[in-house]
Amino acid sequence: MMTMAVYRVTPDGKKIVIREEHEVTPIKMIPLVDNWPPCRCPRHRLPGLAATTR
Repeated sequence: MMTMAVYRVTPDGKKIVIREEHEVTPIKMIPLVDNWPPCRCPRHRLPGLAATTR
């Protein structure tokens, strides 16, 4: 088992807890989803998309 907590650090260094620490179970395989937009970097840009993304 692993534990996870979510917090935010303010500019003055204070830690604000968003979610308390709790146990989590790691997954064995990351599911493939298409919810993320395609990468827009020059290496991965789709052909013909270069002019429209600038």
